[in-house]
Amino acid sequence: MKALFIKRILVFGILVFLFNSCSSNLDFNQVNTLKVEPVVVSNLASFEILANQFDMNGVEQSSLAASSNFDIFSDPNFANHLLKADFNFEIMNSINRGFSIDIVLLDANDNPLYTIISGVPASSSSFKFTETFSGSKLSLLEQTRKIAFAIHLNPGIPTLTSSSLGSLKLRSGITAYLKIK
Repeated sequence: MKALFIKRILVFGILVFLFNSCSSNLDFNQVNTLKVEPVVVSNLASFEILANQFDMNGVEQSSLAASSNFDIFSDPNFANHLLKADFNFEIMNSINRGFSIDIVLLDANDNPLYTIISGVPASSSSFKFTETFSGSKLSLLEQTRKIAFAIHLNPGIPTLTSSSLGSLKLRSGITAYLKIK
């Protein structure tokens, strides 16, 4: 009986010690100063144009164009938290002719908002470049609904025919820097 009494006092003493020693004041107001800065990386666009695609019934075409929808910045929740966006491009040209590429951001009415122009040397290995949007340029992204690519063949020889070899490849991505308070 005496052993049972000592055992109960010992258990009670340990419980009192544990409950008193592990308590502290919690500051839930810290959530008001929480700041999260995620970075979102995504593919933007990619294409490959074969050299023989510049031949249309035996006539060399000096330009090709394509567009796609692009409205990721139209969401006000996303746009309100956007600090900066980097458009990253990688271009590879294995055709023995130079090109220029116009990358055009368009609004909902297909009006151009911003144009990125890049020269592409003949038979070049891959090269990369980045276009950064920050500050006042961010409003252009919020208005963008389409992105268009215009590929212009530089004058010169050889003339591209249906048997011409090589290709022009473009890969691009976007890195968006956000700040959420």
